[in-house]
Amino acid sequence: MALELVQAHDGMAGRVIAFSGRYAQLPKAAPQYTTIHLLHGADDPVMSAAHVQAAQARLEELHGDSTIDIASHVGHELHPALIQRAIVRLQTCVPLRAWEAALGLNQTPPDGATVH
Repeated sequence: MALELVQAHDGMAGRVIAFSGRYAQLPKAAPQYTTIHLLHGADDPVMSAAHVQAAQARLEELHGDSTIDIASHVGHELHPALIQRAIVRLQTCVPLRAWEAALGLNQTPPDGATVH
């Protein structure tokens, strides 16, 4: 649900940590004000890791700010290895928008957008 939320309302959350999740439909545009961290088990029998890999590929194609971590031998669960990766991502991944701001690149919000 969080992935769809920031797709509909870019910037509603600065970051989304998506465990074993997927988009209902692959995004048509990448969020500009949300960093997305996709975390998934390679052996997930409920939600195939192929969905999250397709999402990451699409976000990359759209120049979105996202990361992906797929844990081997992990199913559809909040596995300690994935939780640890989420913590590392939050502690070490500087959002693309922060780099762009530091470099003085244009960060004009899209028409009609409200950034919180």
